[in-house]
Amino acid sequence: MTTQETNELAIVRVLTPAVVFAPGGVDEVLGKIKAEVQTIDRDISTEQGRAVIRSTAYKIARSKTALDKMGKELGEQHFKAWKGITGERARIEKELDALRESFRKPLTDWEQAEFARLAAHEYAIKQIIELGKTEPGFTSQALQARIDELIAMPERDWQEFAKRASDTSMSVMAALNGQLQEAKRQEAERAELERLRQERIAREQAERDARIAAEAAELARRRAEEIAKAEAEAEERRVREVMDKIARDREQERRLAQEEQARVAREKEIAERARHDAERMAARAEEQRIAAERRAEQDRIDAAKPADEERQAAIEAERRRVSEEKAKAEAEDAARAANRRHRERINREARDALVALSLTTEHAALILNAIAAGKVPHVKITY
Repeated sequence: MTTQETNELAIVRVLTPAVVFAPGGVDEVLGKIKAEVQTIDRDISTEQGRAVIRSTAYKIARSKTALDKMGKELGEQHFKAWKGITGERARIEKELDALRESFRKPLTDWEQAEFARLAAHEYAIKQIIELGKTEPGFTSQALQARIDELIAMPERDWQEFAKRASDTSMSVMAALNGQLQEAKRQEAERAELERLRQERIAREQAERDARIAAEAAELARRRAEEIAKAEAEAEERRVREVMDKIARDREQERRLAQEEQARVAREKEIAERARHDAERMAARAEEQRIAAERRAEQDRIDAAKPADEERQAAIEAERRRVSEEKAKAEAEDAARAANRRHRERINREARDALVALSLTTEHAALILNAIAAGKVPHVKITY
């Protein structure tokens, strides 16, 4: 075999099966391959360096395939030496797989670190976005808590994600601040409406009390007027009777005059007492009006207490709900992470089992991916 594919290492392209599988030939070929690979600089700091590593690792794999093909063809030509050649083929595969893995390890480690770094940045940005997800009815306290949590997020080196993280954070902060101002406006409107309602209730109660007091004073005034009118009419009747009696009996004028003076004094005393009674009733009505105003103010204060208690209860319920949702989200994240680790462990064990059956790591990974994607009929992985 003198013609080889151009994707192998240079040392492999000029080899023949007879040279490779001659006594000591495999050791010499592997040594030359390793020596050639060691001359290649592995620089993962640049894209060109990483491309060289990928290309060399691929050439090692292709060289392994080419040498294995040489051995297979030579084995077919020399059936009696098949077992020895098979052993050498296995050794070639094993050592070149190990060489490929070893040679590629810096790039593999870099790729894994790069993946973890990118995933960490994406997760941090997702956390910022989650803080901006609110629901209708969020209180100003809940929105302020979200803003405080966003402000308190730890500093990190965003690297190439700096602009995206800054834009996301500013967008979420602007949205939360807008919602906070709207929530405060609505809460202030509700508080003002409640204050006006309580003032209206107190004002109506005071007006009712004042009306009752005025009606009581008016009733007392009418009663006083009726008493005074009745006394005046009685006085007029009595004067006529006295005059008639004087005309009939002048001799009894002095006695009657004295009796009349005593009677008038008594009537004046009665009228004065009635006036005092009316003033006392008016004063009592005023006291009742003041007491009614005080009761209305106390009723307003008592009515406001349940509203404050309900508001505090609502705030506490909202805090508990936010805490429960946060705990639920953390539990779901932990469950997803555990499931991901479980699936990775099963996939790793299945891949190792396939590799143990003389498959390459890459072929094993391809097979597992195909099974997981449902592209292999009647075969599936149980997690």
